[in-house]
Amino acid sequence: MRKVPLQEKGTLNPAETAELYDFSVRKLSRLLKQKNLPFVLMYNKRKLIDREKFDAYLRFRPGLKASLRNGEPLYKARSSAS
Repeated sequence: MRKVPLQEKGTLNPAETAELYDFSVRKLSRLLKQKNLPFVLMYNKRKLIDREKFDAYLRFRPGLKASLRNGEPLYKARSSAS
């Protein structure tokens, strides 16, 4: 059974959304805590994101997309050549 690529999925969980859009998981979690978001679907206690509605939501809020982006790492990765 083949795994469906994230770009082709209609609904995503928060971790998949963060990976697909290169968002910070924490910042996305903070956004998802808001009430009455048009793109959030509830499945029992799980929050799923309707990708089409989420794209439309981001399209009309250009500053939001930039604020959810992953920042630069605080520390540089150590190089293996020492």
